[in-house]
Amino acid sequence: MKHMTCWILLLGSLLLGVTAGCGVRSGRSGGGGGGLAADDDDSAAADDDDSAAADDDDDDSAALEGCAADERVEEYVVGEEKLGDEGLVLFRMGSLAPSPVDVGDNDWQLTLEGVDAGEPLSGCALMATPWMPDHGHGSNNPTAIEGPVAGDYEFTELAFIMPGYWEVTLLADCPGVGGADTLMVTFCIDD
Repeated sequence: MKHMTCWILLLGSLLLGVTAGCGVRSGRSGGGGGGLAADDDDSAAADDDDSAAADDDDDDSAALEGCAADERVEEYVVGEEKLGDEGLVLFRMGSLAPSPVDVGDNDWQLTLEGVDAGEPLSGCALMATPWMPDHGHGSNNPTAIEGPVAGDYEFTELAFIMPGYWEVTLLADCPGVGGADTLMVTFCIDD
């Protein structure tokens, strides 16, 4: 029993030691955002040096922060046509509100066309699945509302719950095209 207690104490102290420096830090805040305080002044001095270095680098690295520089992000162009993964549906990118997309509810308009017939597609079930692969979570999965003009669809309340890199997979299940088709569109929401 005595050895078990020693192992528990050792494991506990290791966990505390590992998590002590895990607080969230901002380059301009000058300190840790949680964890345990260091017992010696050398650790505090090292934190101050790190913060000063981060302050110096903030101006130089501002353009590289966030997801805007992420190679996975594609520029969103209203009117751009993208062929679905199965080659059945042509997705025409429509307006975004707000533009660019932001944290919170967003509206997104799209137009769908059948590839074979080249005609607008009516009666489709169009769903969106927003996903943050870097965080392993999504948000809501809205279904688009069909507009008054053939082929026009609109998502309302497409929710992005936090800044970062997002992948939105569209699933269009339309009668008369031979099956469902998908397309992934990427978005970057900076802080």
